[in-house]
Amino acid sequence: MNNVPTTELIADSKDIVVSRHEHRVLDHHQDKLRSSLMNRCGPDFRVELHHGSHIRVQGPRDKLKEAGCVVSDLIRDVAQTTVKLTKPGFDENIFNHGNGLIHREHLEVKHKCVIEAALPRRRSPSHLFDKTHSPSYAPVAAEAKLNKPTISCLERELDIHVWALGGDKANNVITKINEMIDTQLYSCYELPIVDGISEECSDKVLELQSHKVKVDIRQSQHKVILAGCKDEVVEAKIQAHKLIIEDQAEQKFALKKTSFEGIQRQRPDLNPTSYLHLLSEAEVLIPSYWTHNAGEPLSKVIKEKPELRIAELQLNEQRGKAITELVSATWSSELVGRGQDAANLKSYKKLRVTKIERVENPRLWKAYTTKRADLLLNAAKGAPRRQKIRTHGQNLDKTVVTDINETYLFHGLPMRNVRGIQSQGFDPRLSGSSVLFGSGSYFAESTTKADQYSDDRQSRTEPGHPLAMLLCRVLLGSAYKCDEAKDFKRPPCTQCHDDKCADHETFHDSVIGVKKEKKGRALLFREFVIYDKSQSYPEYIIHYERHYGQLSSPEEPGASSQKLRRD
Repeated sequence: MNNVPTTELIADSKDIVVSRHEHRVLDHHQDKLRSSLMNRCGPDFRVELHHGSHIRVQGPRDKLKEAGCVVSDLIRDVAQTTVKLTKPGFDENIFNHGNGLIHREHLEVKHKCVIEAALPRRRSPSHLFDKTHSPSYAPVAAEAKLNKPTISCLERELDIHVWALGGDKANNVITKINEMIDTQLYSCYELPIVDGISEECSDKVLELQSHKVKVDIRQSQHKVILAGCKDEVVEAKIQAHKLIIEDQAEQKFALKKTSFEGIQRQRPDLNPTSYLHLLSEAEVLIPSYWTHNAGEPLSKVIKEKPELRIAELQLNEQRGKAITELVSATWSSELVGRGQDAANLKSYKKLRVTKIERVENPRLWKAYTTKRADLLLNAAKGAPRRQKIRTHGQNLDKTVVTDINETYLFHGLPMRNVRGIQSQGFDPRLSGSSVLFGSGSYFAESTTKADQYSDDRQSRTEPGHPLAMLLCRVLLGSAYKCDEAKDFKRPPCTQCHDDKCADHETFHDSVIGVKKEKKGRALLFREFVIYDKSQSYPEYIIHYERHYGQLSSPEEPGASSQKLRRD
């Protein structure tokens, strides 16, 4: 009998049913399919992929079953991996019509896999493209119509599926797709709105939202977030940035025309940095409580009527009462006569305020407010760091800016020196030689301390005779607390604490003396020292007398001896 080739005598075929995705994956791996058959079953077998639904294996009948097993093993190696995409601006057509640089066909050929994007089979109405069509959204539909933007951004949760020969291969493709989406297809920008934006600007920015760009305005976090398809987001960002810049410029121009006190009233609506920055640029007016030129622009008053005026306050009216109470609250009769500067003072019990005058000096006020603007601008920039200094005087007037440690402090002086200071201000160069913290202007938070300087130590004024002290606005700014006597010429460096430092750029604005010696006991009274005459304004002249006798009623000056607050 002649030998006849097996394939001609007993050839047969076997059809193996596969899914559409398995069929497409194996289509990419036909070479591997054929080589596997040849290695296991010989060269007489042929494999064909038919109609996306089955694979036909043809060859010798005696090895057809084994050949089917080889194909089935490869089918079982086809693995599926799924990742959820929740970025705004994309739908199931993410790979299909020019959304970016991701070409599905290229990826499928390169990695021999199958890629698809689809909506999850079950999804809540909140993930629908148009939320107003969802039954669960009906109760708030009316409110939704009032809110812009009117165009909803695509916010669908997508499933991206990958089928590949082997789970590792599928996972690698998913990783690659995520990287390509993040770098080539998706963008997210945050635009800062430090000073906030107006409602009109907010509406215009929201109108930039589209199917492919989501706009999220977060006023409380001072930012606008744009997210979605890269090209569209870049274009929206340019437009949004322009709108925000124009709006903030308009706001800044409007606020610059607002007075200092006007901006202070807006504080609850501004963040701290914007508040300080706007105060530094605000139009300065004559204080609204002054008797002369009240509320007028300072620049106009300086040009037209800059002369010094003295206005007497009524002791039974609001401000007169407040100052009288401050004198009382900061008086401590038990400390009278204690300390070197209190030499020869007798043990009197109280001070009686007899008259209060306000110094209304536009030129000094201009120098003071100019310096205040400088400190405000530095504070807005965040340097140097400021420690909060608390005194009773900060409660006297609501226009005091505690952010830069502005406060009211007392300054005792002989009556003969009042006239020069009310016209020229303080001159740190005239502080004298026997001072603890250098050539500066010294202030006290206590009337007990200020009273020690109202007359000469060697010839003290008898109780019942007229004396005076000043109540001054003082800008402490960044204050250096000093625990030993030092002959400062200016406030020290914020880093090395040397007033002669040439290595650093930032210096404190004032000194607060708390001790004479580093290991010594605390001073009876804190000493507040400034070295720039423009950091103080001598606003009130308090005329008073020292009195013996029992402590009077709480309404009368001298009745209170509350403890001073110390930091």
